[in-house]
Amino acid sequence: MTKEAPRDVFRAACDALASRLEEAGFRYARSKARATRHASDFSHHVTFHSSRYNHAGHSVVLAISVAIHSDTLCAWRTLRQLPDASGTLLASHLGNLDTPWGWRQWNLADAKSRPVALAESWEQISRVALPLFARFTSAHGALQALLDPENGSVAPVNAIEFAFACERPELAQRYLVELLQVRPRVKELLAAERESRARVPEHARNASIAKQLAWCIQTYDLSLPTAAT
Repeated sequence: MTKEAPRDVFRAACDALASRLEEAGFRYARSKARATRHASDFSHHVTFHSSRYNHAGHSVVLAISVAIHSDTLCAWRTLRQLPDASGTLLASHLGNLDTPWGWRQWNLADAKSRPVALAESWEQISRVALPLFARFTSAHGALQALLDPENGSVAPVNAIEFAFACERPELAQRYLVELLQVRPRVKELLAAERESRARVPEHARNASIAKQLAWCIQTYDLSLPTAAT
């Protein structure tokens, strides 16, 4: 392996991937290693990450994460002074959105194998991230994507609050019912959460699904199906 500076290798790889994203309408901020595209109410983000443990000639890590934000959700949360006033709908390591899901990163240290690593990383971006982003260009499409109870990559609190932000509370209610139908274990955990109101957490999309649902049920007066109470 050559002794290229890891910082230079990583930046060059990011530039190469960003140039392809720019063809799809993204703008690249090199200082943040992030490409962003705006589509109506939504913004799509692809961020490149590396490692503090990179070592010239041995390890230069490339990992990728994606995020989707909504201005409507941000404004709705801000107006209600929620602890999380962001417009985040989804944020995830890219590999966790793939099938099968799992952490994925590439080693760019070897100049000979680097083109293969870049080709593989772009293949995952184009196959996983871009089709996902395409679903978030309108409120209708976003609601369909978010309120799919089989979609394990979405934090329930984000899905439910976006439905309320779009003035579609009935969709939030339906999502709750369907989610408990397809995930019976969550139903059990939710019942345990609701035994003690003191254990209902503050707004936290990184909390467990049961805690998120407990928050939403209490805050937004959602109704549990009889079998889930």
